[in-house]
Parts: sequence; structure tokens; C-alpha cells
Amino acid sequence: MVLLSGCSTEKTIVAKEGKQMVEEFYKDLMDADCFTMESYRDGTLSGVFTKDGDKMYVNSVEAGYDYYLFVQDGKKYLISDDRTLFEDESMYDLSLQTLNTTLRMNALAYYEGDDDSVTCKATNKNDSELTLNVTAANGNSSESFTSTGTKENGKVSKIVSEFKNGDSSMNMEYRFVYDQHVELPEYNAPKTYNDLPHVESPCRTFGEIADSLREGGTVDYTFIENEIFVIGEKDGRHYQFSSTIEPDILEKYNSLDVADENYADQVNELLHGVQIDDCVDFTDEILPQEELDAYTGKTIQSFIDDGFEVSGYAFWEDGSMILVQKDLLTYRVDVKVPDGFDVEAGHEYDELNDFEILGTEFDSVEYAALPMR
Repeated sequence: MVLLSGCSTEKTIVAKEGKQMVEEFYKDLMDADCFTMESYRDGTLSGVFTKDGDKMYVNSVEAGYDYYLFVQDGKKYLISDDRTLFEDESMYDLSLQTLNTTLRMNALAYYEGDDDSVTCKATNKNDSELTLNVTAANGNSSESFTSTGTKENGKVSKIVSEFKNGDSSMNMEYRFVYDQHVELPEYNAPKTYNDLPHVESPCRTFGEIADSLREGGTVDYTFIENEIFVIGEKDGRHYQFSSTIEPDILEKYNSLDVADENYADQVNELLHGVQIDDCVDFTDEILPQEELDAYTGKTIQSFIDDGFEVSGYAFWEDGSMILVQKDLLTYRVDVKVPDGFDVEAGHEYDELNDFEILGTEFDSVEYAALPMR
């Protein structure tokens, strides 16, 4: 249904065909490559998104953090709120859809589907203002959505939306500025574990790892797509064992119930005969034991001063330990609990800085360090 008002430039479409008019109005915005979008919820700034070619800046004002994204040498990176660099393809791709997601929520999504209870009316005034009115029946009540896009100098400068459901409503506003650029801040690149020595594996199968390295105990398996990785120790050397898993075994693994009390045994049985394809010796990346022993008698603060971070703790009747992490490697620190310290209460990590160190040893590899190559 198309309504034309005399010779005016106002055009209204009450039908699915209105999608084309909406797409044409927002086309230049969808194609924009250097812009900033500010988002307001009920009049309060909630977020800022800037795109500058393959660089992006995201400031989640409501959540209180921000991050940057960029591409270098074909790899996608994220600079986190504490200015640490991570290779992160999924977050980059998700952020890249920010504008498309906003336009779908405020215009295009209402033209999808075949729900006859939804009515869309789009009105274009002189290609400088486009208003979309959407109504939908919802039981005994009705829902309505209205968005108005405004152009200045031929470019979309603002979108104002209101959603109503009964007596409740929410207002969103998006403001656009063009020719914006992103300057990447200084960042700390975490240590990577590439170009490590590949050696002959001391174990032939993953079953041998479970039987010999942990004396039949549970082995922690890490899956990355169709590859399996296990960190283990043998005769004083530390290894990353890995293999490519056949599709049928991977399917069986994914079908196991993690809540089953026999889950660990089922995993070990399933993977017991899998041959180890590759073995990386990363022993020399771990701090030497003599360096770790030098911390004995000092406090956890000495680790903090040397660039470590506390990542966990546990208190038992027969001992207490604190986990510290540096360069994506975690070390277990046996500690003496100060007199009067309440081990039953929850504590912030900085409350542990005065604990006396009794001994330290390597514990584990952080997931972010995998796979070592």
C-alpha cells in the first residue's frame, strides 16, 4: 500500500515493500567507514563506537570498560581495558557488526518474518527524515515501536527510537559524526609461545599420559576446534602433547554428560588410545626452580613487585596455597597464614600480600598460551 500526498516529497509505505525505502535511506550510513556512534538510553550516554577502516574503539560506558580492535598481518587483535593485547578474532568480528546490529534493531529487523500481527509503516520526508512506525498485537495488549532517522548535509546524523509495551517504555538515541579516526594506545603484548622445540614424545598415547604422568588420575584435556592439548610432566621435563581428533571421537566426546559422576573415567576411556601427533618441550620457558626458591621466606608482595599477579588461593587444615601468574604461566605458592586471618571468609587478592612464602613450584599453563607451537 503506497500513499502519496499530492506533489509533496513525503512518501509513506505500509507494507513489506517499505524495507527497500528504509535500506535506501540508511545506505550511506551502512557503507560508512570512518564514523563515531554515540548511544543514549533514556537520555543517558550508554556507549560509544568508532570505526576507522579496520580499527575500532568500543567504550561501554554503562559497564565501565573500553577496548580497541585492529588488524595486523592478517590477524585480528583486541587491546583490553588494562591495555593488554590479545589475538581475538571472535570479538573483532562481533564488534564489526555493531552498526548493522543497531540498524536492524531500529529499522530493518521489523521487515523480516511473516507475522501478520506486525504492521510496519515507513514515511520518508524529502529524504531528510525517515519515520518507521511498527505495531504488533501481544495477547490483550499491544506493542509499538517508532524510530526516526534524521539527515544533515545528506548524511544520517541521528536516530531516535521509542519502544512501548503497555505502560512501560524505553527511549534510545544514536548520534553520528563522520570522518572520525582511532588512535591505538600503547599496550602490553603478552608473551607468546611460538618456535618452541618439538621433540619426540615420551608417551605414545594419551592413555599413557593418564597412566604414568598422573598415576591413573584425571588428565585435563583442552580442545581447540578439532585438536586436543594436554600439559604434562615427565622425568623433570614439561610438555604440551597434542593430536588432531577424528570426527567420530570428537562427536562422542561432545555427547558426554559433564554432570555424570563417571565423566572423567568416560573421557579417559574415550581418549585412551588416541595417538600423540606432536610434542612441544616448554621446560625452558618456566622460571628455574632456584629462582622460585629465592622467594622462600619473603612475602607474596615480592611476587607482585616482580610483575606477578595473584590468580587464586585455597586454605586447608594441613596447608594453604596461593596461585600467582606471570607470562601466562601459573605457579603454586605454599604460604604461612598470618595469625588472626579468617580463612573462612572471602578475601580480595591484595589482602594476601603479607603472607609468608614457604615454597613455590610450577603449576599450570593458562589457556590463553595454548596452543604452543
